[in-house]
Amino acid sequence: MRFTSKTTLADMTAIREALLDQMTDPGKLPIRYRLDGKLLRGIPAEFSPKITRKIIDANLAERIYSCRIPNTPLSLRVECQEYRDFPVWEWTAYFENVGEENSPVISDFMGIDAVLPGGDEVILYHNNGDYCSRDGLETTECKLEVGNSFTAASSEGHSCDHAWPYYRIVTGDTAYNIAIGWPGSWQVWFEKASCGVHVEAKQEHTNFYLKPGETARSPRMVVMALRGDSDRAVNMWRRWYFAHCLNRSEGNPLGTKSCYSHNGGGDEHTLADEQNQIDAISTYLERGEKPDIWWIDAGWYPCTNPDGLKGWTRTGDWRPDPEKFPNGLSPIGKLCEKNGIQPLLWFMPEFIHPDHWPKENPAEFFIGLKNSVGDQWMDRIGLLDLGNPDCREWLTERIKRIMTEGHFSIYRQDFWPGPFPMAWWREMDGEENRTGISENLHIQGYLRFWDDLLMDIPDLWIDSCAGGGRRNDIEAMRRGVALHATDYGYGEHPVKQAFQKTWFEWTPYFRSAPQSWDDEDGCYDQDKPPVHPFDSYAGHCSLSPVSAFPAGAYDDEDAFRTASDWHKLLKRAAPYTLNSDFFCLTPVRKSSEDYFSIQFYKEDEDAGLIQVIRNTRCEEESLTVFPKTFENGRLYEFEAPETGERFTASGDEINEKGLTVRIPKRSGIFWFYKAVQK
Repeated sequence: MRFTSKTTLADMTAIREALLDQMTDPGKLPIRYRLDGKLLRGIPAEFSPKITRKIIDANLAERIYSCRIPNTPLSLRVECQEYRDFPVWEWTAYFENVGEENSPVISDFMGIDAVLPGGDEVILYHNNGDYCSRDGLETTECKLEVGNSFTAASSEGHSCDHAWPYYRIVTGDTAYNIAIGWPGSWQVWFEKASCGVHVEAKQEHTNFYLKPGETARSPRMVVMALRGDSDRAVNMWRRWYFAHCLNRSEGNPLGTKSCYSHNGGGDEHTLADEQNQIDAISTYLERGEKPDIWWIDAGWYPCTNPDGLKGWTRTGDWRPDPEKFPNGLSPIGKLCEKNGIQPLLWFMPEFIHPDHWPKENPAEFFIGLKNSVGDQWMDRIGLLDLGNPDCREWLTERIKRIMTEGHFSIYRQDFWPGPFPMAWWREMDGEENRTGISENLHIQGYLRFWDDLLMDIPDLWIDSCAGGGRRNDIEAMRRGVALHATDYGYGEHPVKQAFQKTWFEWTPYFRSAPQSWDDEDGCYDQDKPPVHPFDSYAGHCSLSPVSAFPAGAYDDEDAFRTASDWHKLLKRAAPYTLNSDFFCLTPVRKSSEDYFSIQFYKEDEDAGLIQVIRNTRCEEESLTVFPKTFENGRLYEFEAPETGERFTASGDEINEKGLTVRIPKRSGIFWFYKAVQK
């Protein structure tokens, strides 16, 4: 049977067997919690649950279960969505204090507590997330045994830091994809059950009462079930992601983009100004290079330190620096708008440097840290209190004004790593029985802030960043994309290849920077200056839906010409990364002594792209890969535009003998293929 990642009746049967009984009975809903120590599951019948059902559209149905919990001021609501075009359920639970007194203590508030059916063997695929290390974003396969559980938790208020809120399970003939939507600290637990696998997940610390008017929510849980193996699970997830998660712009899902910038020669964009930005955009246009995105990063706001130098971390005064942008940002935004370019602007609103928090800003929105975290610099930083509705509304209006007055259409939000913000949230919790409430309220405010921006600014889209890719859980990715998915390894090619495999499998719309950090011997040392200008090898190691024009090519005519030629090839290759199936054809060991090969396949066109990269110290003269999806009895045409090679082969030949590639060290090649006859 030929490979397909399209939804089948068998897949819809798998999700119904897994969750339908639980999702249609209030008492069996897969949530768990304690009220003043009493353990409860779902919405018990004695709470007199109400059920509201409606069809949202042809592919989405919603069930909302609600109740007033007797003898308390609490209401409980569970919002559940059932997809009709994919085998997916998702849900979120909310407690609200609708009374006039404090609620009972809510603890161990589980967003999911469920046993998913399966076979005798349970294989769990988990990943350690992003933490600015070559060891990050590492997928591990483990076999779950009865009595040996697996648990993980994200770090210090960042949903993808030292843990990855996406999990894949293969058991018997069934596979599951599970995502935890919580842009803070979460915890997950898996254990082999007698008839499948037991799954629990929650905000890591929940032991709080609610004051009158407060609402607390669980993480959003997404569960996909299907018949098949890990490859099929990867690609059905990708199909669902492109159909239901990826941002829209101008009425369409985001397509491939090219991203250009010019920082003016400073740290980040601290030396960018009106003139050098306009000159750079004009220069690119004159050379025939029209960006899709023009990127202005940190440093465009007043950020001068006591020594008179610009320091981009001195955030809080969100207005264009009048010295550098005397006319505001609109001259740049209007130039982009006139030429069909979408300008991007960087913010880090939750992180406040006290010297740059204007006196006219409300003082109560600034949350300082009273108890030291052991870092003199961090101890002086403040957190913007997005758990305060007045603060959130104030920030929304401030950002909307800057974006609209400047004619910017991409909002880029960064977030500081390390102990920030968890240390601040813990201190804000303060009194006994309020553990986790500050985080919960802040996360709700953060998501509402994004929702308001998206609803109020036409065609806006959001770039999600947090010291790299540390905040890209499914709640964030339903609203934004990861244009800067890590702070590590821009030029360490084998590491980037491994990182990109993770993103292609789970968060497949991203940007990868085309840099090279290898020396003459093919070794990598971040502390040494680069020895290689931009070339096709750097380009191949940065294949992604959003391409970045190398910054160093702006002032170098040869590098500019090379980058321009590469982007022409990339315009043909990059569309294959979207709305396609993805396969990794080689082991991934982050080693410069390896080959790396991936494949993209568009089932409806029976066409695709195979990429092979020979890394800097790989001694093997050739590589034979066995790409997927080729049909016996069918003829395929192959083309490598970089070398001019062409050949025709049958599906039988490819399946039996594979595709053998011979390329030099430190190079890559694209093989485009398509079916031509039965």
